[in-house]
Amino acid sequence: MNLLNLGVEVIAFDISKKRLFKIQKEYKNVTIFEDMEEALSQELNGVIICTPTSMHIPVAIATA
Repeated sequence: MNLLNLGVEVIAFDISKKRLFKIQKEYKNVTIFEDMEEALSQELNGVIICTPTSMHIPVAIATA
């Protein structure tokens, strides 16, 4: 399922500027953030976490 096709507003955070700019180039309607706290300060209705296992818990806790 492509959330953008459903009209959902999507934001992305990544520590890699290279990956963020790739996302921004491929998906024009995605707002990107280089800072996780700034991304999480947005009004969010849901979060999808795509991280290595060792980083999943800290990110999940930060979203709470």
